[in-house]
Parts: sequence; C-alpha cells; structure tokens
Amino acid sequence: MNTELVETIDSLPIAMQEEVKDFVGFLKEKLKKSPEFTFVSTRKTGIFKGKIELKPDFDEPLEDFKEYIK
Repeated sequence: MNTELVETIDSLPIAMQEEVKDFVGFLKEKLKKSPEFTFVSTRKTGIFKGKIELKPDFDEPLEDFKEYIK
C-alpha cells in the first residue's frame, strides 16, 4: 500500500502534494488529541540497572582490526 500511496501522491501537481502534506499533519495532530489512540507506555525505566556490566577493555580495538588501525 505504501508504494501505491507514494506513486499516487507523486502523480499530483506540487501544489496538491503540499495540500496532502498539510492534511497528513492535520490527521497526526487529530490523532494526538484522540483518547482512543493515546499511547501509554507500559515500559519501566531502570529495570536492568546493575545487571549489565561492560568489560574494562570494552572500547579497545578488536584483535581482528589491529592491522587496519595504526
């Protein structure tokens, strides 16, 4: 569907493409205000705190690339 939509919009004159762009902006704003489509994140921050550890040599060059780095 995306390809068909892009082709259809591309076939319009530039002025009408601008109208389509404005209308899409209007729809996005309408969506933001709609309680039916309001996104509520169920993610919790910090759940992996203290569970991930980086090695002290994490940012050292890899052996495989030593010959390329001089």
